[in-house]
Amino acid sequence: MDKELLTYVLDQAVGVVIAVFLLTRIERRLDVLITSIEKFVPQFSSQVQR
Repeated sequence: MDKELLTYVLDQAVGVVIAVFLLTRIERRLDVLITSIEKFVPQFSSQVQR
């Protein structure tokens, strides 16, 4: 019973670590995307107003 519980807890912990890693990667990519959009929008809007 103790071995099964330990295996279950370790499996869950590994799943949590993987999820946090993936969420961190997604967050970094979204930050880069948002920064790129913020730089692009003023250039685009100035061209549209001409």
